[in-house]
Amino acid sequence: MTTTTKYDLLLKGGRVIDPANNVDGVFDVAIAGRYVSSVENDIAPELARKVANVSGLVVTPGLIDLHAHFYGYPAAVLPDAHCLSEGTTTAVDAGGAGHLTFDDFDRKIISKSKTNVFALINIAGEGMVGLPEQNLDGMDVDLTTAKIEQRPDRIVGVKVAHYAG
Repeated sequence: MTTTTKYDLLLKGGRVIDPANNVDGVFDVAIAGRYVSSVENDIAPELARKVANVSGLVVTPGLIDLHAHFYGYPAAVLPDAHCLSEGTTTAVDAGGAGHLTFDDFDRKIISKSKTNVFALINIAGEGMVGLPEQNLDGMDVDLTTAKIEQRPDRIVGVKVAHYAG
């Protein structure tokens, strides 16, 4: 930003929907760095380095996808390709990795994504890799708990589902 500009980006005239702040109306949204700096009826364009006319579009905080498959599943998708273009900034992988495969999931997917990726760790040790979820021998509560304790920054729950017997 130059000394004459206050914002990096100004979104002009979009319908702002922000349920957390009880906002639903047409506003301008000014962004400085990575943060929303101001939401007002009319912000002067000269205050921004870049201005985008978003009239007729919806402007909302990033959406959250609570059930996605980014790892271990044959139909898994890449987080950024699946999420960002749809307005989703945060997503939870629903059991793709277990305690044996979580580090690989982190290395290949989580750490390389712009999307904020969290995980439900699968109680099955390999997770959905090769679809061994029905293998009761691969389930280990202690090792799953240990992995959760190692990665509380990314593991937000446990997937326990689809088991035979």
